[in-house]
Amino acid sequence: VVAGPGVNLLTEYDPDLGGHLSIVTAGPPAGVWLFRGGVWSLLSPDVPLNARQTWRTIYSSYVPERHAHLILDWPGNFVWLDARTLTWTPAVAAPEWIDSHTYDSARSRVWALHHDTDGVRVHIYDPATDSWSTPGTPATVPPPPAYGKAATAPMFRYVSAWDRCVFVWADVGGGFQGGPTETWIYRP
Repeated sequence: VVAGPGVNLLTEYDPDLGGHLSIVTAGPPAGVWLFRGGVWSLLSPDVPLNARQTWRTIYSSYVPERHAHLILDWPGNFVWLDARTLTWTPAVAAPEWIDSHTYDSARSRVWALHHDTDGVRVHIYDPATDSWSTPGTPATVPPPPAYGKAATAPMFRYVSAWDRCVFVWADVGGGFQGGPTETWIYRP
């Protein structure tokens, strides 16, 4: 196990840089980090995100057509990061708070979920037009997570070999010690 700088972004592979990107929002060692060849390197100490103010977990989907990461910046805004040039660009806001998102390589779209006690809703982001659509809620959706449950990225991921999105919710139990999980498959 290689110790990292601290992880606020659950690392996403960047094929342009040939390694995993991690964003640390507070600290030291705040910044954009790259893990490649078993070594962590600080690419930039600059993290111009809302989440920069405190420790936050940030979620990302790499979009190859843009050579950039679509990053969910709390409290629900999205920004693009082109790690090759360390360029940050705002993306259009989502229609509501987004909890999890994943890139669908077959459709060149980002599937996003809002999930809480009022249910689960699916939204689709089109990177080419920088726009959102809401196809409606699928007929069968996972039950909304109750108090003490987690249903967050990276528990929602597109699997290209199946052409399906996989969604996992977990009962994290007291003190985040674990509990039962359920896995749901969503067909885009």
